[in-house]
Amino acid sequence: MKLNKLTKSILLFTVIVNLVITIIYCFNLRIGGGDEILFLEDLKLIQEKGWIHSIEKGISIPYMLLSYLFSFLFTNLQFFRIINSALFLLLVFYFYKRKVNFLFYFCFLFFISTSKVFFSGTNDTIFFLGIIVFLCEVYFLNKNNKWNSSLAISALIIAFFTRQLFWVYFPAILLGFYVIYKNSALKTINYKIPAFLFLVFVAINMPSLLVKKSFSYDQKVPEASVKSNWTQRNYLSQLAINDGKLSNGHHVSWEETDAYLVKNGMNSLPKTTLESAFFDLKLTFTEFFKNLFYASKDGFRQLGLIFFIPFILVLYLNKIKIKDVFIPISTIITLFVLCFILILNIEIRWLIGVFIPLILYYSELKMDSKWFSKFNYLNIFLIFSINVYAIITLSLKLKNQIL
Repeated sequence: MKLNKLTKSILLFTVIVNLVITIIYCFNLRIGGGDEILFLEDLKLIQEKGWIHSIEKGISIPYMLLSYLFSFLFTNLQFFRIINSALFLLLVFYFYKRKVNFLFYFCFLFFISTSKVFFSGTNDTIFFLGIIVFLCEVYFLNKNNKWNSSLAISALIIAFFTRQLFWVYFPAILLGFYVIYKNSALKTINYKIPAFLFLVFVAINMPSLLVKKSFSYDQKVPEASVKSNWTQRNYLSQLAINDGKLSNGHHVSWEETDAYLVKNGMNSLPKTTLESAFFDLKLTFTEFFKNLFYASKDGFRQLGLIFFIPFILVLYLNKIKIKDVFIPISTIITLFVLCFILILNIEIRWLIGVFIPLILYYSELKMDSKWFSKFNYLNIFLIFSINVYAIITLSLKLKNQIL
């Protein structure tokens, strides 16, 4: 696919405009909104009670280490968002060093401007950075036998110690190691830096390992008086939504959840995410297809036709080596895992770890056919159109926000 310089300049200009507006909008949002409050409280806990107590309670160690360091440099709590913006620039630099093409930058910058995760004060960015770098390095290994094994494994270790969401990506990670094995690269991995990094994080996690027999992760914990947990609250909320007693995107209260358990028994609601997936299989499969529908809709809004590439390629698996399509397969597996284990509201941001590698895969896909050329042009037109619409709508939101 060939685009002239003027067309490329116009396309790139529009996505950069959208990105800048998104950054300004995110930085003007109230500090502590959404999940940001969790990390603000964790930082306060570290400052007041110390690291050992905080790790015993449960925090995201890699992200809080960065937050703690940045807290000495900035007095404004915006530094949480500054951290993630810096990590975003680090990701851009990573792809720049990898000499990716124009199509990647166009789709990638558009995707970033629609997700907003990279400009909010949560640990999402550092987690996804680790997953993205690992999957992309494995992709480069398989494509041209050039990869930085130390960087790939180190990035994966950071992701592991950042969020328990790591286990949702575990099947994709296993597939990544299968690709490494098929390329005879397991024995050539440089383990020195990854091993040192792993031992450092294990040592830092010792307070949590000694007290809770598990690694330290951030926890959304209700007040001590509450008997239920978030899994139970989410499950009951979905039951209420299905019964028409609650609108989408809302939760029942903690008091309602506790009252339900008292009335129906402590085992009337699942206690863990895995348990909730098998608690009522009829409900699970109903929500699976609902989640898949909403994820497809949001995925199309963020990726355009790129979202459907994995499903198209799966039809040709008998003609393609699995290792050559491991990014699309990883996308499908991760999407299906999320849709299966979540009873309430899939959030498209949880798929960033496979969506960005999928953009890379698409941007370097070479197919000599007229239909694929038309596919590319149509996708660029769709993304450009969505991008222009996003600029208009977000500009109006920003105007109201400032005024």
